[in-house]
Amino acid sequence: MKYSFLLAVCAALFFGTYSCSKDKAAAPTTGATCDSTKVGYSKAGKVFTSECATSGCHDASTKQSGYDLTTYSNCRTLIEGRNGLCYIKDNGCAVMPPYGKMADSLITVIEQWKADGYCSN
Repeated sequence: MKYSFLLAVCAALFFGTYSCSKDKAAAPTTGATCDSTKVGYSKAGKVFTSECATSGCHDASTKQSGYDLTTYSNCRTLIEGRNGLCYIKDNGCAVMPPYGKMADSLITVIEQWKADGYCSN
């Protein structure tokens, strides 16, 4: 019960009111460079840019619910430590983006970026 309440509070803080349009994500500032067989931030960052870091949502200006997903480190922190995959996969968390579940192909890119060690290239 206590964890359900905490999850609900976190979800409410993470997701607020949304009005989105497209912006650009900043280039990565940290992380290992991987070979071309791995998914890097150049590919994963495009997903965050098109689906999350948009004007009125999780861009640098709005920082909806305190999250700015325009940088490598912020995107990594969300996926690594804030259970961000739960929200985009609709695994019992509030669905993100607000207009509906992200396409499975885009979720796969983020999952592979994580599996490949959060490559910065």
